[in-house]
Amino acid sequence: MLIALFAINLYDIKKSNVLLAVFDKYSCDTVQGNINTIARLNKTINTQDDMQKEVERILFKLGIKNKVQVDINENDAKLEYMVTRSAKDSETIVKIESRKNENQEIKETYLSINTILYEKIEDIGYVQTLLDNIYKGLELDYDMNITVVGRYKGKIDKKQQSEYSDKILKSMKAKKVDSFETDNIYSVYGYTGYIKDFIIQGKNKVNVNIAMRYNDYEDKTYLYISTPIITADY
Repeated sequence: MLIALFAINLYDIKKSNVLLAVFDKYSCDTVQGNINTIARLNKTINTQDDMQKEVERILFKLGIKNKVQVDINENDAKLEYMVTRSAKDSETIVKIESRKNENQEIKETYLSINTILYEKIEDIGYVQTLLDNIYKGLELDYDMNITVVGRYKGKIDKKQQSEYSDKILKSMKAKKVDSFETDNIYSVYGYTGYIKDFIIQGKNKVNVNIAMRYNDYEDKTYLYISTPIITADY
């Protein structure tokens, strides 16, 4: 199996489309795209009714009108209100979580919006723009992780995984920062100037995470490309 290295113009492209521009050049089956976001609200929310109102406001902004599954959870550490909207080609989870201190007093409240695209992952750029606009409209600082996932038939050995990861980093003009591996997983971290956002790991900037994992039951090797790091299970 060969993976060709393509020259890609990444300037002035939103970060989700940077991932797609690279991902589309590598001959693997598309599995899904994930966008995970979280922000601390400027206020605390102390009741389930108020959480419901806040979530319904977010659902309206997302254009979600279909029935959703509602889950409410409360314990000594938090009060949580979560809705899940599942469709054939996507899933969206909106959650309000109020965290308590040692006296069980609510001190801070967080909003998270997570979307999984199962088929039309080319829509991930649209979803990113929608979420960006929602958080900016709420005047919230937020963290966003984006991951695209594909898979190859058969097993790709660790040497090849390392070579593929290096080629992907090179196509993104990214510098390799760190890597680790287990029996089933090879993961590498890098930094590219083509993506504005980054996190700090140790003393290094990181905004690219590439991982490959072999599933022996399926006899397939999965490829994950993420910014800044992979947060989905793999």
